[in-house]
Amino acid sequence: MPPASLNNLIQDLPIQVARPGDPIIHDLTDDSRQLTSDSGWLFVHRRSDYPDDLASALHHSPAAILTTPDNQANVREPIPLLLAEKIDQALCGQLAERLFDHPAQALTLAAVTGTNGKSTTVILLHDLLQSAGVTTGLLGTIHNDLVTHREPATLTTPGAIELSRHLAHIRDASGKACVYEASSHALHQQRTDHLHPRVAIFTNLTQDHLDYHGDMTTYAAAKARLFERLSPNDHAILNADDPHWPRMARDCPAHLHLSTLRSTQPDHHGFAITSTSRATIHHRAITQTEATLTGPWGTLHTTLPILGDHNVANLLQALASAAALNLLPDHLESTLHTLPPVPGRLEPIPNPEFPVAGKTTIADFQQTHNAPAIFVDYCHTPDSINHAANTLRPLAPGRLIILFGCGGDRDKTKRPLMATAAARHADALIITSDNPRSEDPQAIINDAIAGVPESIRPHTTTNPDRATVIRQAILYAQPTDTILIAGKGHETYQETQGVKHPFDDRQYAQQALEQRLQHS
Repeated sequence: MPPASLNNLIQDLPIQVARPGDPIIHDLTDDSRQLTSDSGWLFVHRRSDYPDDLASALHHSPAAILTTPDNQANVREPIPLLLAEKIDQALCGQLAERLFDHPAQALTLAAVTGTNGKSTTVILLHDLLQSAGVTTGLLGTIHNDLVTHREPATLTTPGAIELSRHLAHIRDASGKACVYEASSHALHQQRTDHLHPRVAIFTNLTQDHLDYHGDMTTYAAAKARLFERLSPNDHAILNADDPHWPRMARDCPAHLHLSTLRSTQPDHHGFAITSTSRATIHHRAITQTEATLTGPWGTLHTTLPILGDHNVANLLQALASAAALNLLPDHLESTLHTLPPVPGRLEPIPNPEFPVAGKTTIADFQQTHNAPAIFVDYCHTPDSINHAANTLRPLAPGRLIILFGCGGDRDKTKRPLMATAAARHADALIITSDNPRSEDPQAIINDAIAGVPESIRPHTTTNPDRATVIRQAILYAQPTDTILIAGKGHETYQETQGVKHPFDDRQYAQQALEQRLQHS
């Protein structure tokens, strides 16, 4: 990244100089833990209610400090001092874009928002653009693909400074595009305000994050910010099967494109629609879905390596987005046949041994292995549990066993709703821990079990030891059973009392299945 003088960096921004100086700035951060003793850091004291963060930053002797007037007296060190009445993510983004030489302007950006399906849609769109010969980065829940390497993601959407830093890395690695997940928290906090996506996707809106947003109206408004900030030349890809899509379109100046899995024309609700894409599903199996995809690319009858109607909907939106950008692969059908699986999204266990050819059923697998069929999925909302269970229920020859937990320090009101959704489909229900964080795991389970109907209670087991119940479920299930391990998906940790312990549902399930097969 090119260094910048401090005065040039802050020119015309709502920043005052309290103690002058014009050092060369090589990097910036709003997290004191990132600071090193190297010279050239601008520390942005965004969290003004954390004075310890400022003290920690000063310990590393940054080149300059930006803080609020009420913290001015806490900076006695003889270094350049900047003040701003409001230091938010939007201001951080402006500074980062300037310092990193405007990487967002150098890339074609595509953003995905929605309660469920963001990660799947981002990964599928990334793969489509790569197949079209466009070197593309990815920022999302599962991982960040920075072209030269992949790294685990810590947030669905990073802070504004990290976003620009990642985009600069992608640009400097000859990247031409980036697809990213835009969470409701990030949109509300203005983390993405300095980004200007050419295409924005809305997957769906169902109950989640009400601990943060308070109600569904506020939650929807946070999502809608992504579409309100588009320009008339941009494109909005909206899921017409979700009743909230008109809210996303209401104040959106961009071209509107609808996607649907329905056979009938969706109601346009008075909006001018540029195009409509449709998927018609003909056959479902455990490793693939036969469908006809119709859109700007024409009509394509194909077999997709995807399980679940909701995942077909995600793919349809990714296709519509690539088409809006005029970046569809030349050999679209062969590209669709070879799409890689999305980690932790109805991921079968054991993945390498699962049959991948032909219209394989769960029964075929169970007869071959004399063991239950096992799937791991990230579903952690009532709606996503419904989607995953709706996918497996028609394919399962015997009982459907659902194992799930609810996250601690998150929306408590959805816990009984998740249990109700799981109980609606399950023949046997296991409620355990997810990431309890600072909460008592048993208290979380108690909140959830309130949503289990009395008729299902005799078939419901509770145990906060997630590893134990995964093992027991697999060892003692009937060969004709199907097990859905829900909630953590791709995650490789379990967070308890502020500590992330190694924990991978897929690994525990694989070990239990191997143990069962060895003794069968």
